[in-house]
Amino acid sequence: AFLEQVLAVFHDAGFGVERSARLFRVLSYYGPGAALDEAGSYSRGVSAVEPVADEEVGEAFPLVVAVNPYFKAEHHEETFAVGLEILLDGMERQAARVAAASAGAAQ
Repeated sequence: AFLEQVLAVFHDAGFGVERSARLFRVLSYYGPGAALDEAGSYSRGVSAVEPVADEEVGEAFPLVVAVNPYFKAEHHEETFAVGLEILLDGMERQAARVAAASAGAAQ
């Protein structure tokens, strides 16, 4: 069972039951959430629901204009990779803290 295998990874890293459950849920939310975001309005432009004139957007929202290219489909894979790296790095740091705490308790 996939769930058991993923939970075993967390358990083997020293995470308790609650943290394992939460980490599994975070990973489970991340994949579908990224897919829904890609299918959503961000990839269609600055304002897909109620388009705003380019001049108005540029004057009122220069930072939105600057980041807009990275909301497009050609950047989805890299954005997903960056987010996944952040999640995994955070989990790795937590695993190191759990291992350090266990080592300290054993002394």
